[in-house]
Amino acid sequence: MKVVDLLPLIKYKKQNGEMGNMFTVAVCDNTTACIAKVYDAEKITSMIVDEVLIMENFYIRDGELAITVRSKVFRTGETITVPDDVMENAKSLLGQKGNADSPSKIIEAATSPKKTVVSVKGVVYKHLPSDTVDIPSDEDDSSDEDKTPTGVIIGIADLKRYRCCVNDRCYKRKLKDDRCSSCGVFYKNQSSGEAFIAQLLLKCTESATIKTYTVFTQQLEQLTTATNVSLKSKSLETDIAKKFPITVKYQSLNEKLTKIAVQK
Repeated sequence: MKVVDLLPLIKYKKQNGEMGNMFTVAVCDNTTACIAKVYDAEKITSMIVDEVLIMENFYIRDGELAITVRSKVFRTGETITVPDDVMENAKSLLGQKGNADSPSKIIEAATSPKKTVVSVKGVVYKHLPSDTVDIPSDEDDSSDEDKTPTGVIIGIADLKRYRCCVNDRCYKRKLKDDRCSSCGVFYKNQSSGEAFIAQLLLKCTESATIKTYTVFTQQLEQLTTATNVSLKSKSLETDIAKKFPITVKYQSLNEKLTKIAVQK
């Protein structure tokens, strides 16, 4: 799904009465446009105009896509060609702030009966009913006999840096109020370490299933070293996305990648 344009952050009132930030974005594929309302302000950094995204765990509300903190927005590095009339329609919908009287074919596909996974021009979306946030999975657990399956990394989301303890026994534990909750060491300014966490979207070569995995500093080091990307880059998520698709041998445990070996 290509990002066409987006509106600035605005305030809105949550169900609990508190105020939050949200923004509206127009997206499209090469046939159809629609509006997405994003209720997670941090995702604005992933909504780069003209980039192609893969979205998971979104809702359909009043004829629009609703992206929440539980949703995943993966940057892919892919490109698609969009006709001028579709682009203009997307901009028009954004100008109208989403016209619920004109639902798109994408929304109709996502809400059609007996479908929880919708493919639109090669981009996969997982749609959740409005009364649940759990994604049922028909995938079997990884076979003990195959410790090194092959897959293709096609998306990255929610890349975050955080200050961590440098004590090896603390395994890069995140600091809270400048202190490690494991060993109790207090860190000042730049004396702490830096660690990472992110979500990767991986397509398994053997089964052709697409699954989301969490990765941490060690796995990102394995990935970036093999693809000549610097972990110190201020545009790390963008730099990694530009390398997609990346074929890897991998090991996983409990929805986490424990080892990544990039295949040349």
